[in-house]
Amino acid sequence: MIIRSEIFETWICVLTPICAAILMAFPAHVAGVGCYVCNSMNGSDATCGDPYNPSNGTYVDDCMDGKPGYEGLFPTRYCIKMSGYRWSTDLMEFIYLYIRRCAVESLGHAKGTFVWGGHTYTGSILTCDYDGCNSTSRLKSTEAFPVFLASAAVLAWMHIRWSHCFAY
Repeated sequence: MIIRSEIFETWICVLTPICAAILMAFPAHVAGVGCYVCNSMNGSDATCGDPYNPSNGTYVDDCMDGKPGYEGLFPTRYCIKMSGYRWSTDLMEFIYLYIRRCAVESLGHAKGTFVWGGHTYTGSILTCDYDGCNSTSRLKSTEAFPVFLASAAVLAWMHIRWSHCFAY
């Protein structure tokens, strides 16, 4: 009877951290971040510019986007807001650009000049990583903190409950 108890405890000590790691690494539902999506060149989409009103915009939940070097679409992790202007020598006027979209990879934060569609614009690129963050409305805090807190609580409980597993 004592041998079975020791074997059981050993298996619990080995399998519990492995199962916990697997559950944290593979969430039940893989989804992209939700973003506002629009393109406007010289006011072609009046709802896309600033000030932005999300109630008039197009919101895409669980955004998907292409990835350089790969075929197909992938869940996105970022929302992008780009705004800028450039001088057009052909039209002899300024061209204004607004783009809100989702992206697999971060474009970072930049203010100054950026290249888009083969043209150099003066403006800004903003990247964020939570649902609806590419509007100009007030930013909300990220939703990752509660998940981190819950994971830390589970790991602390596991450490207290099975600390004898790791005693040398």
